[in-house]
Amino acid sequence: MGLVVGMASLYMSWLGYRADRREHADGLDLAATADELARAVGAQWQAEASVRRLDDPYPLPVPWRPACASLVDPWHLLVRTATGAVADRTTLPPAWARGPEGLAGSDAEVVEVFTDRVPGRRLLILGEPGAGKTMMLL
Repeated sequence: MGLVVGMASLYMSWLGYRADRREHADGLDLAATADELARAVGAQWQAEASVRRLDDPYPLPVPWRPACASLVDPWHLLVRTATGAVADRTTLPPAWARGPEGLAGSDAEVVEVFTDRVPGRRLLILGEPGAGKTMMLL
């Protein structure tokens, strides 16, 4: 008899817990939470850049160019990976670079290159120590 009462009590507690969690989850606004997280991360990065004095006296210009062909996969394979199929140049998104040469740029263009020009949004940044890789990304 005690086992039945104990199991019923445990089951009722579990139902209450589950209902409470569901109510809490339904009240969350995912977009607002993501925006809040983005603001917090942005503030943390700005604070770190300030501590490291990355903009003092001004941001250093950091140009870049695509790596030599021996370091990367052929362009058509990157496009195939990003699209999941063989695609010709006429069916690609208009902002995508048509080849590695379309990825060259400098400074704040890195955001546009990464979000718009790079098929599959995979970007590897290589450079000598002190070349400005981290500063460019911050």
